[in-house]
Amino acid sequence: MAAPPPIAAAWLNVVKPTTANNFLNLLNYNQVMDLMEAIPQFSVRIFDWGLSVGPWQEHQQFSTQLEIIAWHHSLVNVVPPLPSPAAAVNGNMAARNWPIERLIRRNQWRCLTRLHRANHWDPLSFSPRGVSYLHMAHDAGAKYTFNYIVHQARGNALFCTTNTSFENVTGIQADNVHFDFVLELDKYKIFRQWWRSIITTPPEVPLDPILVLTEESQRILCRKAARPFAEYLRTHNNFHLATTSTTDIRGTVWHLAVENPNSNFVDFLATNGTQSIDMYSGHFQSPLDYSVTMDHFNVFKRLLSAGANPDPLVEHFIQDFEPATNKWLRASSAHYTRINSTTGQTANGGTIIHKIIEELHSRVTALNNADLFLTPAQKARKRRNLIKTANGLIRLMRVGSRHGRPDMTARNLDQRTALDLALFCHFPALADVLQTNPGRPVDARGGGDGGGAAAWGHRYPTRRAPRARGT
Repeated sequence: MAAPPPIAAAWLNVVKPTTANNFLNLLNYNQVMDLMEAIPQFSVRIFDWGLSVGPWQEHQQFSTQLEIIAWHHSLVNVVPPLPSPAAAVNGNMAARNWPIERLIRRNQWRCLTRLHRANHWDPLSFSPRGVSYLHMAHDAGAKYTFNYIVHQARGNALFCTTNTSFENVTGIQADNVHFDFVLELDKYKIFRQWWRSIITTPPEVPLDPILVLTEESQRILCRKAARPFAEYLRTHNNFHLATTSTTDIRGTVWHLAVENPNSNFVDFLATNGTQSIDMYSGHFQSPLDYSVTMDHFNVFKRLLSAGANPDPLVEHFIQDFEPATNKWLRASSAHYTRINSTTGQTANGGTIIHKIIEELHSRVTALNNADLFLTPAQKARKRRNLIKTANGLIRLMRVGSRHGRPDMTARNLDQRTALDLALFCHFPALADVLQTNPGRPVDARGGGDGGGAAAWGHRYPTRRAPRARGT
């Protein structure tokens, strides 16, 4: 342990209280505070001296807004009604010493906890500036002091539902209570602990989140809460997060759920939600699209299970010619509904298989006509890769979805089946996978060509040529 400062070392040699008081009388305010911070075990003794004959004899604690206003009204520098000019309030503060504020700003939690136990400081009280000590500790970056106040606030409904600052003192509009404050600080766990710690028994009325929390805080809960806590709010407080107002944002409660790291919140909305799961946001994204943007695959799968329509997204993936190994495409294709589209629902009629071939034809034509400074061999390699991608997409979509499998005998507006269209576009390499009744099962993984039938789950054909035996 580092050696104490000279003043602290001299203090430790003081034994009698009268001698200690004489010692403290020789120090100025800053020296006394430095001494208290250096030897926190004597904080209460030093603070008692400061209240009796020391530099903070006028120190007060304020629990309500009215107490702070009454104190300011009693001073000549402040003319009621409040808010007064900031310079006047600051002048009143500067004319007096406030040791608690200094200890909080310097994160001297060892001193503060001792003063709290001695009833010299209430962690849930307010500064004469009209700001709660919790708010002050956060602004000062006093982590340990902040955590101590948070712990003391558990079970205190009055503090949790009181504003963090008073507009009539600060002159700054503030409608947020401490519940809102911790949510805005992205401290959802603290909010949950506070809320669950406030237990009401009849005839007491449970907290009403609509009255206690701002709309923004309710939306933050949709972004943070897991399903169990959402169910708790619905059961104990008759509050449904599924009905949270989203009029001030460009989206729905489903879009908020996409941002929630707890994917099971989607299940809560699926059970209790009232808004459409396929409604688009102001950015022209459905919740399913938004989950792809946010890269939340677990949420994506739960949205599909909840009934989200993947058709536009699947067709977008095919238009972009994403490979069949794309996890988003594979998951959404299992819920695709327009497997066998009627005339007019696709660009040229037919099924989703027709769309894949048409997209392949468009890309190959563009490649043949493009002047990309590519050699014929390079273009040929790109064509092979495009055909390979189309082969994988066709195999994937032929597996079908829970709504059925594509009808390989269906014709487009030109009266061509998918096989006829592939041959017409000069893609004989796709003929095998486009057969109406292929001789082997269509494997969505794209394997299984060569000698022998590819069994499901096998990487290679299971039938092999007999090995030559002996002579």
